[in-house]
Amino acid sequence: MNMCSETAKILLDFLRLAPPYLITVSICCAILLFSPQWVLEPLRVFRFTQEHGDWLGLGLIGSSVLFAVDRIIVIPRWIRNRKAAAELKKMQADEKKDGW
Repeated sequence: MNMCSETAKILLDFLRLAPPYLITVSICCAILLFSPQWVLEPLRVFRFTQEHGDWLGLGLIGSSVLFAVDRIIVIPRWIRNRKAAAELKKMQADEKKDGW
């Protein structure tokens, strides 16, 4: 039971990562997965990518999906806030005109 709750806590902490970290994980996984051998060999990560390519692929897909979902949630909120700010600015200008 204790190990399960610790795993769930770690998973939730990962899901709360900021978007810059998610995009960084996505880019690193993509570079490791899609770079040619002559780039990876001097870095000594070619064998690692061959052995753990499945996990790198899952990391790429997972972090990309989490980043996309975060953006899908944030963009409508940003648009709503901009509209509210424009309405507030418009209302304040009208109030100034009426002598408030």
